[in-house]
Amino acid sequence: MMGKTESKSKEKSRFLMVLPLIALLVIIFSCEGNEDHELIIDADESGETVLKASSGEVYDVVENPPMPAGGFDGWILYLSQNLT
Repeated sequence: MMGKTESKSKEKSRFLMVLPLIALLVIIFSCEGNEDHELIIDADESGETVLKASSGEVYDVVENPPMPAGGFDGWILYLSQNLT
């Protein structure tokens, strides 16, 4: 190993061959897909309102959001009693 000459030109050429590959990968992964998703409000078979995406996914629409017991005053009371 000590009697071997250094091969800097080979190292440079390997590095220069890898640069275009890295640049190509950066360009490919940085491009965003042009997927437009529209939301459509519709009713399903049972008559419930659902939110559909143009991609075919279905989302349930929450008509009554969850409320803590006693409303927000009960929530504030719970927090004041349990937070230290």
